[in-house]
Amino acid sequence: MGRLINYVIIIYMRFVAPILFVALLCLSCSNNTGSNPGDYRQFISKLPTIKIDHKLQLTESDLEAYSPMQVEFYDQEMALVLASEPWTILLIDEEGQVIDRIHNIGRGPGEYTQINQMHVGFNKSVYLFDARLRKILVYSVNEGQFSLEEERALQPYDSYSFSEFYNTPSGNIGLFKDLSQSQTREISEYFAFSLGADLQMEDSLFKVPGNELYTYQDLKVDKPFGYETEWDLEENTFYYSYSDRISVSARQLNQIDEIHKFVPEIPRPHKTDKRISFKLKRLEVENLPDIEKVIREGNYFPHFRDFVVGPSNYFFTLYEESPDHGTLLAIDRNSNEMRKIVVPSLFRIYDVSANKIFGIDHTDNANEVMIMTLAEAS
Repeated sequence: MGRLINYVIIIYMRFVAPILFVALLCLSCSNNTGSNPGDYRQFISKLPTIKIDHKLQLTESDLEAYSPMQVEFYDQEMALVLASEPWTILLIDEEGQVIDRIHNIGRGPGEYTQINQMHVGFNKSVYLFDARLRKILVYSVNEGQFSLEEERALQPYDSYSFSEFYNTPSGNIGLFKDLSQSQTREISEYFAFSLGADLQMEDSLFKVPGNELYTYQDLKVDKPFGYETEWDLEENTFYYSYSDRISVSARQLNQIDEIHKFVPEIPRPHKTDKRISFKLKRLEVENLPDIEKVIREGNYFPHFRDFVVGPSNYFFTLYEESPDHGTLLAIDRNSNEMRKIVVPSLFRIYDVSANKIFGIDHTDNANEVMIMTLAEAS
């Protein structure tokens, strides 16, 4: 009996155990997409590249305004730039020449103290939201010149805080935060309401998750490198994506149900020391003393920084640790084919048109407005 047991053990060790080990190893690999830190980089490097035909770069000196924060497509010949030092809206032509500007800092009629949002409406009006003065200024653009059309005061919204304004084919909508829940939630929420002529809240449209929160000095604030929701509006469709995975969801403004688009198979970026150190250095977040601890103890490292919807593609600016270049991921809206555009390491995308990408390069504090013309439709 003892000899039989010995034979069984020998057979198990020589043949069965190795097979079980390989099977378990394969099962583990299949359940951990991108478990090898090199998988993510290899995946990105093998994607086909969309070529850039022309690149327009505008420095702060070119604009005569500093710290550009946003650049938006206006029409085939003009774009808008929001700069914060001082708070200024610039209208530029296709050659990058500044043809008009809004610079009305103050507290009187037609003036603002800050600009929390610049939005080009479906009606082509330009909306400027000042959260401090609780008002929205509405401008038209005629023959390359700004003209103030009206000024609208925000209403009291009880426990809701007004966040963003959008003009759509179906009317105006507002995004709000519910302040009554802000100190008890781990993830903030945004609520969309239709707005009346006096910006009063009317019909509730939908809600979407916002950003992951954490406690800092007894306050709930957005968690750096935490879960974030990025969104973009296209006529009557509100698109959004969660930064912990490459995905696209959408809501029609006149429908209740969420439209889930897709979640493509992309390896997950790993939270390596190199990647953390690079982001800590490049994004200058030393004003939060416990930021490194917060990042290291987090559950994941986000896939992307920005999400924008183009006529033909969804665009994501991916997080990478390379100081030499960055990657803009383009996913075809019809075929789901994935391609990439090589951009500066700290490039941020803000808008797209038929064949152009509008963004800002923050690499080495350059703060250059970049308008890139692609070799194909965007």
